[in-house]
Amino acid sequence: MRILRRKTIWEVAVINTSKTLKQIVEEHRDAIMKIRGVIGVGVGLSPSEPDRRCILVYTTTSDRPSGLPDAIEGHPVEIVIRKKGFHAL
Repeated sequence: MRILRRKTIWEVAVINTSKTLKQIVEEHRDAIMKIRGVIGVGVGLSPSEPDRRCILVYTTTSDRPSGLPDAIEGHPVEIVIRKKGFHAL
């Protein structure tokens, strides 16, 4: 295991092939949801590169929320704008 340490909790990249992307999202969900403007987080296909899986962060604004990293544990973070939020079915 190789560990790189930087300034934020998301920038600590742990190279560990036994973790799934879903597990990584679950570990960081609470911290991501505390960021202003974030209304949801999940795993999905990248809107910019449809053949690549990424962490999807749903926001209500077109600007990237302050404090949201570009990657978490080496996985890209992409923004999805939801002006009206989510509706329960």
